[in-house]
Amino acid sequence: MAHCFSMICLGIVLLLGCTLKHSAARTRASQQMPAGQVASTGTLLASDCPVTQPIEAEPPKDPNADRFGYRLWYVNADRTIWVRSFPWQAGRGEKVIWIRPRGTQLKVSGRRLDAKAPPLKVGIPCCYPTGFQVSGMRFPTRGCWEVRAGAGASQLRFVTRVAPAR
Repeated sequence: MAHCFSMICLGIVLLLGCTLKHSAARTRASQQMPAGQVASTGTLLASDCPVTQPIEAEPPKDPNADRFGYRLWYVNADRTIWVRSFPWQAGRGEKVIWIRPRGTQLKVSGRRLDAKAPPLKVGIPCCYPTGFQVSGMRFPTRGCWEVRAGAGASQLRFVTRVAPAR
């Protein structure tokens, strides 16, 4: 009976050792690759999506819009571009609120990082005179997505996970 117990303990130790060794190798590999960089295969593993954490904050007030309130936002370092965070879902179009420098044209693009996919679909209407801007956005597939936005000299980049269509 003691021999059986010893063999079970040995098996558990070996299994844990293999698991920890694999985990350490993955950690070293991820530390060598900057967040959001595509692996040499051209895609990230689904579990490696370097999701950007939105912040809870209130963007600057805009004379042509109601107060935005404290919500979850993706914001660039100098706080000149803001976009509302969503529980994105593949194939579903969303009306998205952006804040960008007044008088600049907003440009948005997106690509899937963990598999090949058509690009993010974005519709941006013209002629919003202040910093407030709405757009339409639709992620064509689920997965790990990088979104880039620019307005004037300002840039914003975030990575998000898009849920499967329901």
